[in-house]
Formats: sequence, C-alpha cells, structure tokens
Amino acid sequence: MLRNLKALGLALVAMLALGAFMAAAASAKEEGEIVSQLNTTTLTPSLVTATDAGQATGLEFTAFGNSTSCALNEFHGSLPTGTATSLTVATAFGGPSQAGQNCEAGGFPATVTNNGCHLTFTTFQTVAGQPTTWTSNVDLVCPAGVPGIQVHAYSSSTHGSSVCTITVPPQNGITKVTAHNNVKTPTAAHDLTITAEATNITATRSGFCVFDGQGSHTSSAQMHGEVGASARTAQGAPLDLYIRHHPKA
Repeated sequence: MLRNLKALGLALVAMLALGAFMAAAASAKEEGEIVSQLNTTTLTPSLVTATDAGQATGLEFTAFGNSTSCALNEFHGSLPTGTATSLTVATAFGGPSQAGQNCEAGGFPATVTNNGCHLTFTTFQTVAGQPTTWTSNVDLVCPAGVPGIQVHAYSSSTHGSSVCTITVPPQNGITKVTAHNNVKTPTAAHDLTITAEATNITATRSGFCVFDGQGSHTSSAQMHGEVGASARTAQGAPLDLYIRHHPKA
C-alpha cells in the first residue's frame, strides 16, 4: 500500500512538473529581427522613413491633462543591408521642414524642439495569436547635455511669449509599441505600421502651466497613434522592410 502511494505521489509530481514546463513554453515569446531587402546595386544601408501622414490616427502626446499633436511627424534612420535586431530613427516631431512649429499643446500654438534625440526600437517579440505583429522596447536617446525633447506652448500664433515648456528626458523601456508587417503587393514593397500605445513616459514641465494643479512631474505621460515605416535606396527605389523570427543560434 505504502509503495503504491509513493508511486502515485511521484506520478503527481511528474505531471505537475510537465504542466509547469508546458505552460512556460506556451507563454514564451519568440524574438524577431527587422529585415531590409538587400540592396545589391549599391551595397549601402537602406534608408528608413516613418511618418504619420496618411495614417488612420496621427501621434498624440498626453501629459498633465493636456494633449500635444502636430500636423506632421517624421522619423528618419538607416538599416544595414540584410538584418538587424534594432532600429534607430532620428525624431522630427512637427516635421523637419516646419522646424517643429506646426503643433498645438493644450489648445495653444506650440513648437517641438527635438534637440537631436532619437528613438531606438529593440527586442522585437511575437504577439500571441497575431503572427504578423511584434512588440518592441523603445528607448529615447539624446546627445550629452541635452535635456530631451521639449514642447514649448505659446500664448499666440507668433510664438512670442511662452506659457509652458514640457520636457521628455532621455529614458528607456517605453511601452507599449507594436509593429505590424503589411502584406506585399505587386505594386508596393513590404512595409510596417507602428502603433504607439505607450503609457509610462516620464515628463516634466515649467512655466505658468504648473499652477493648474496638475504638478510638474509625471511618469505616466502617454503617446498614442500610428506611423507608417518604409525603406528605400539612396536613389529612392523602394525596398522591403519587415520583421521576421530571429534564427536560433
């Protein structure tokens, strides 16, 4: 009888261990890499552009109870020909051609000063049940001595008198951001739709706006919206851009 109970106990332990292993395997996320079509003509890096022009929802930044949006946001970077596990793009909130001035913050005319900062996308991981969608970690990196990306709100359209400055300092681990592979067509290369649903952004502010009772520091500022990302050669020819499973070492 005792021997039978011991055997039953060992069987239960084995079943529990197997169940735990299977659950861990089922919940594990596979890592991916971003791919740019090999540019065999020039063997130069692929140029990557991301913009919210033409997207269903443009980018909107929310902090201290107010939102900031721009008529156009663009991001530019490059990828080595082939594959990479990260993508870095220079920020141009407000659009590079407009020097960040076609923006609005809390109902006031605003300028976004990008200060040479860039975004780095890393650690692409699969999303359960969505084989063409990947999550990504995002870091905001700025040159030494730079406070970060700054939003300057003004009392009038002439941008003469500043009423508030919001600063988004360099930081790591901004989430949640996803990238979706769009299907290639006979007339268009593979490209990506990047969706921001970030809710853990750190920001500070100064100026007259601090007297509204919303404070001067937050770690829960948000960024929502979509940008489309595509790749091309230096001559402007389209290249494929997509994310795939990272080959096992």
